[in-house]
Amino acid sequence: MFAVTRETSVWQQIPLGNKAISDQVSKLRLGLFDPTPDATPKPFDLDASFDLYSALIGPVESAIAKKPKLLVVPTGALTSLPFHVLMTKKPDPAVVPDDRYRLAAWLLNDKATTVLPSVASLRALRVFAKSSRATKPFIGFGDPQLQRSGRESKRTAARGVQPYGSYYNGSVVDIERLRTGLPALPDTADELRAVARDLGATDDDVKLGAAATVTLVRATPLEQYRVIDFATHGLVAGEVSGLSEPALVLSLPDKPTAEDDGLLTASRIAKLNLDADWAVLSACNTAAGDKPGAEGLSGLARAFFYAGARSLLVSYWPVESSAAVKLTTGAFAGLRKNPGIGRAEALRRSHGLGAVRAGGGRGLERPGLTGPLPCLS
Repeated sequence: MFAVTRETSVWQQIPLGNKAISDQVSKLRLGLFDPTPDATPKPFDLDASFDLYSALIGPVESAIAKKPKLLVVPTGALTSLPFHVLMTKKPDPAVVPDDRYRLAAWLLNDKATTVLPSVASLRALRVFAKSSRATKPFIGFGDPQLQRSGRESKRTAARGVQPYGSYYNGSVVDIERLRTGLPALPDTADELRAVARDLGATDDDVKLGAAATVTLVRATPLEQYRVIDFATHGLVAGEVSGLSEPALVLSLPDKPTAEDDGLLTASRIAKLNLDADWAVLSACNTAAGDKPGAEGLSGLARAFFYAGARSLLVSYWPVESSAAVKLTTGAFAGLRKNPGIGRAEALRRSHGLGAVRAGGGRGLERPGLTGPLPCLS
């Protein structure tokens, strides 16, 4: 563990090996979401969270104690850990169970945290990256049309249901399985409109329903927009042959083609031309790797970096839809009122103000632990 501040630098050996860290991270993630819809919810282990904080950050805690912002460069299993959910203090056993999470000493309470893909990327962003030349503030895509024209789905739930491979028949995507397996997301329309208003954009910059297509995304001059927002379902890569890669779900065409099957895959994203200061992926598990067991940020996130996004807002677990609305709109509203606080701090404050008990039967009933995390750059 290296910690570098304006005043000092500290180097300490972490007292855990790779396997021990991996096991600890896996244990904590089981408390953040349920791997299957029918699984019995597991309580988030506050004690284990504090133990991991003590091992990872404890050795350099004195150097960063008074710092309000952290730039973290994780490796290995730590790329799938949202550092925000680490406990900075040992949980008080005297606190009644109903108050344990509300009163817990989350790292998120004290510090705005940004995750960097590498140390070198910080210098690249600060020294070599050019300022955006985009002239338009915002474009958003969401509320995808999943049923065939003229048909409606009354189901609403979390933004991501099954692994990507569940919707493939061999190497070909099964569109009909997508239609029946993915619920509608009508509240994403309100989310995108609210963000557009905060950024001074118009409803014309919000592409919803039948307009939110892969074809339109690829045809739009996206380099003209400083913020790009996708509020939809996220599908994580699975163990299948052929086109196994993560994707964002857009409107499913009545007649899929090789150019537009409704899925904005990582390979398609990487070919986009962006000049965005911020790409918002308000969907499930968008920080996940490009294949099972891969390091985080190697899937959708890396594709957006390749395309030209300077920073991302992504999620580390399945996102309940109403929670995502509160957290994302809260972050942009905070930036509008206080432009100088920065994206990571705006998101941190949004968690404090807008955290909800997420429902939808997705195992997200963890107060203060829902929503897109964190801001990545």
